[in-house]
Amino acid sequence: MQKFSMTLFAFLMASSLYSGHLSAKGDKKEKQLGPARTEHSAYFSENRQGIPPEKLREADQLRLQTISSIQNLMTAPNMQGPRKFELYLRMGELYAERAE
Repeated sequence: MQKFSMTLFAFLMASSLYSGHLSAKGDKKEKQLGPARTEHSAYFSENRQGIPPEKLREADQLRLQTISSIQNLMTAPNMQGPRKFELYLRMGELYAERAE
């Protein structure tokens, strides 16, 4: 019985090492590139031609109000890490939209 368990243990160890060796050598994944610059601009904003300047100013004021409220939320003492990260992302999106 002890010989069987030692053999089984050795087999399991060898098979796990062998499968790890295969996956390390056999998997040649292509390097995934990030989005191109043109994809970023398409994500952050739409074409704003033909929109009245009043509407653009109104949208910018709304962005400023949103940025201000996000900054106020960030100072809350009970802010969780994942939520804070999402707020940073949203604030970055707003700043990018304003920059365009």
